[in-house]
Amino acid sequence: MFIDSRKGFIYGVAQAARNGALIKGGAHLENLGRLKAIAFDKTGTVTHGRPEVTDIVPLSKLSKADVALMGDDLSKLPFAVGLGRATRAIIVQNLVISLGVIALLIITSLTGMVSIGIAVIFHEGSTLVVVANALRLLDYQSSLTTQAASI
Repeated sequence: MFIDSRKGFIYGVAQAARNGALIKGGAHLENLGRLKAIAFDKTGTVTHGRPEVTDIVPLSKLSKADVALMGDDLSKLPFAVGLGRATRAIIVQNLVISLGVIALLIITSLTGMVSIGIAVIFHEGSTLVVVANALRLLDYQSSLTTQAASI
């Protein structure tokens, strides 16, 4: 039996891209959802009020970003963090559904309560439930986006 959590990550990364945040992959989206705090002042514009070059790093030592915002709109960052949290919650829900159905089907199949054919049908049905649950990420909107749209 196979438990597939990739669909949640795929839909989450797709929704992030639609909203201006490029995320390297599912693990980075999940890590983004674990953030408790974030601080940055890349160019000094927050502390000084004017852009300035603060450091020059040779290209060979430049690290690759796991999350990149398209454009200079930092308001997309809370959306990306919220999406990471929603993705993580849906992955947990999908694992609970999958493992619960599998455990139930193993017990009922081994005790003879359900034939193997019925067990396979229920297993495939649970796969559809998991996919439908993950598809909710494509409709994700942060509470900030929802509030701004209502104003």
